[in-house]
Amino acid sequence: MIDRRVGYVVSRFPKTTETFILREMQAVERLGWHVDLFAIKREQNEISQPGASVYADRLVAISDVSVGSQVAEQARLARSNVRLWLRLWSRTMVGNWRSPATLVRAMVIAFGAPAIARRVREQGVQHLHAHWGTHSALLAHLTSLLTGATYSVTLHAHDMHVQRSMLRQKLEAATAVVTISKHNAYLLRELYPSIVDRLEIVHCGVDTSKTIPRGASALNDPLRVVCVAGLRPFKGHRHLIHALAELGARGRSVTCDLVGDGPIRQELEAQSTTDVTFHGALDVDSAMTLVSHADVFVMPSIEMANGRRDGIPVALMEAMAIGVPVIASDVSGIPELVRHEITGLLVPPCDPTAIADAIERIIDDDLLRRRLTIAGRRLVERRFDISASGAAMTELFENALHDRPAHDHDDSIPNSHDHTIASRSTQ
Repeated sequence: MIDRRVGYVVSRFPKTTETFILREMQAVERLGWHVDLFAIKREQNEISQPGASVYADRLVAISDVSVGSQVAEQARLARSNVRLWLRLWSRTMVGNWRSPATLVRAMVIAFGAPAIARRVREQGVQHLHAHWGTHSALLAHLTSLLTGATYSVTLHAHDMHVQRSMLRQKLEAATAVVTISKHNAYLLRELYPSIVDRLEIVHCGVDTSKTIPRGASALNDPLRVVCVAGLRPFKGHRHLIHALAELGARGRSVTCDLVGDGPIRQELEAQSTTDVTFHGALDVDSAMTLVSHADVFVMPSIEMANGRRDGIPVALMEAMAIGVPVIASDVSGIPELVRHEITGLLVPPCDPTAIADAIERIIDDDLLRRRLTIAGRRLVERRFDISASGAAMTELFENALHDRPAHDHDDSIPNSHDHTIASRSTQ
């Protein structure tokens, strides 16, 4: 009988910009699983999202463990199994030495991993699932090394496009590798052919059963544009702001609500006119209220020189589920959700004029606006609903636990996975 218990591993919790992980855990639990939660750091100042407190109460984070206790766990491991202790540190150092900044964070994780491993054993967790291929995947990888628990990992965006320290080792030791788009899957097949038979596509999703699409309504005057995204360069906000200025020069009356916070907020505020309102980070309900009153949702993402880019922004799914027409950049996996002139409008990245033109099309064409919103909602219901994502993840966990190889937890590294998980595309 499979113990329907899984340990999710994240870098930080709770985190406002990662509500998609919270929703996935909730969906998994609705299907009869128990989710344990492990993290590197417990966030103290994040806005609380509905349901996050349940997982915060059961969270085990490295940041919660005193330095003294971490030292004691390191000493206990070194005394009881010096080979395993050396393996823990050699794997961490060799895998991350090329990037000093990454190495420092990796050492923090390796230092705390034995304490997390103890809790994994005590709680009887036999399979771990990490979101992001960077620090959380390293914690899952090292915890697997120390306990014999198997693990899987979901890759999103920068964790495979930019930050690849030790990524091959982490993926090759995983029982399954999940990614959120076909775009990512193509790249992963090229980079790491050895994981193809364990590669899954499982979208992030929204709960359409709790999202009632708004009916047809007259446009606001002035027109209301909204964008929900962290204020970071790859989100492309400055191009949206330029587009708004261009619309003003054309005689269009437009206001804009920007929801989110980040390192370039001051720069964007200096660039903006009084018609742009910066709301900062908001809880989901407040953000979606703003979206539901908007006339158009714009996600002006770009691909940066270092490869940083979006995956498929969940905020786009939320807007489409509500029934707001969307405009987005033709980058990364976004066209898998925003299908040009079918479920939304796509524009070239870094092109304010194209954004302005698309907004004008939304303003001027009532039939187009209605057609996009109906088709957008239907696509989210079919392909991006969290219930389907939760079902795909629980199937993956069942396979991992059913085929889990036996290990001596005291002196072995789980490194052979004889089973095959067929590649799935939910497109």
